[in-house]
Amino acid sequence: MIRHLLLACFLLGLVHGEEPRIAEFLPDLSAPEFKTRQAAMEKIQAFAKKNPDSFLKEIPPLLKKTKDPEIRLRLREVALGLKFKTTKSLFGFTFLLNRASKFENQIVSGVVLIDVVDGHPAKRDGLKARDIILALNGKPFPRNLPEEEIRKIFASQAPGKKVALVVQRDGETIDIEVSPMEVEVDQDIKEKLLLDFDDWLRKQTEN
Repeated sequence: MIRHLLLACFLLGLVHGEEPRIAEFLPDLSAPEFKTRQAAMEKIQAFAKKNPDSFLKEIPPLLKKTKDPEIRLRLREVALGLKFKTTKSLFGFTFLLNRASKFENQIVSGVVLIDVVDGHPAKRDGLKARDIILALNGKPFPRNLPEEEIRKIFASQAPGKKVALVVQRDGETIDIEVSPMEVEVDQDIKEKLLLDFDDWLRKQTEN
């Protein structure tokens, strides 16, 4: 009898799917007592901090089920504070842009190195402060490319793999290869989704 009951519960779970793990705390988010709301919020925040990807996955189906503005506001608040672990390539320099740099008879954005950090790949492989990087792997940086996009280009290079840079130094153009190192960093919700959270959520809940 017990075996039959367990089997029935198992099959029911397969058919209907498991309820999101944070669902049990949602009713308390709109409770009249402050302590109850606060306790529920702390439990949800603890779960989200430990399991940010799972939390993000559970938000759309939960919000489809509730129209309570208090619950929606609280879940959004937690989501906007999420941090995701990821890796990126680190060269080890800070820079400014000179959007009037010249490269192969065209005007490009020159990456002017302000500081080159000791012990990091850029310094190790020969880059110096005041160097101007004109191109990466044969591709110049377009004149109107936003600074954030240039940062992403450097961060997206494969760790340990040589990156060919065209560098202007003291009026001369030289070629330098740099092998970036891999570092672990925190990524916020917008960087994770590559768009605004509210826009992402709207698309998810429309389906």
